[in-house]
Amino acid sequence: MRNIVLFTVMVLMIPCLANSLYETWDLGGSGYGHEVMGIAMVSEEDGWAVKRYGNLYHWDGENWEFVMDFPGGGQFYGMEYYDSTHIYAYPGAVLWMYNGIEWEVFESQPPSGAADMEVIAPDSIWVKGSDVKGGKENQSACYWDGVDWTVYNNPEGFDNDYLACLGFGSFDEGWAGGDNGAMSHFYDGEWHAVEPPLTGEWLTCSDFANPDYGMMAGEGVYMIYYGGSWDVHDAVPNIFTDCFVINNEYLVMVSDNHKTIYIMHYDYYEIGKYTGVEMYSVFATAPNDIWAGGEDGFVCHWNFNIDVQPTSVGQIKAMFGGEGVSSAEPSGHSEPIR
Repeated sequence: MRNIVLFTVMVLMIPCLANSLYETWDLGGSGYGHEVMGIAMVSEEDGWAVKRYGNLYHWDGENWEFVMDFPGGGQFYGMEYYDSTHIYAYPGAVLWMYNGIEWEVFESQPPSGAADMEVIAPDSIWVKGSDVKGGKENQSACYWDGVDWTVYNNPEGFDNDYLACLGFGSFDEGWAGGDNGAMSHFYDGEWHAVEPPLTGEWLTCSDFANPDYGMMAGEGVYMIYYGGSWDVHDAVPNIFTDCFVINNEYLVMVSDNHKTIYIMHYDYYEIGKYTGVEMYSVFATAPNDIWAGGEDGFVCHWNFNIDVQPTSVGQIKAMFGGEGVSSAEPSGHSEPIR
């Protein structure tokens, strides 16, 4: 592995609540290209972050340190964590993987690049292709079985609409979303178009903790999938850019224009925390341990100083101390969207 000069970035520690610690870091830079598009945390002393144009940073438990610029350039869309020896960074061009020792080019490149990614296992990976020709044509979802890629061109439901995101709970069942509310459901080895529940744009889909729990979010709206049904929620004026499932029960999502991180309980209580910057990526190991990345090299971490993870919405609200918090009564569940 090449010798790498490490540059330590400044940390600003801002204690915010009696039972929590809120820290922020400035990875440097400003404007387009310096957004933190992906975060993957291995432990309290080991983690990774990538900016839009491939500037890679490592967390050592105290500081974020610049490691390298990924060779080959390209626009990075995010990171995907499976375990400490399988961490992925995906630009539209070359897919990278951290093997526990060093970053390397993935053994077999997706035929159409990777603009979204779901890792069920190291030999079971879905990616959304980034090869868009002639506007919104040639959309693709590709599956890696450990040996070969299977390409699904223009999944049913996306003949004329842009495919933006994928979400899978198992290799053989998942969802896709895109603009004009377009949706498709993968099961029985095929993609099946879904009647759009709205006409807006889906931008992000969570990993599904299991086939029965996850979320999709976008411009002014989000949906939670629970027990076989999608429940649609109006969230104007938020534009959601990333979301994450925790412990099969909680969901975390970040808002670009509203500059807020939200924790969602599956009963649809909303708990939000204002950050003051546009947010693009989130990684959470528990409802009381959340990392997020945003514009101008911004990284923040909420580490709620409690020994036991919260088990109720009330406990999460107490951790936030009421500051910047909004709540709503449970809304129930909608009819299934198939």
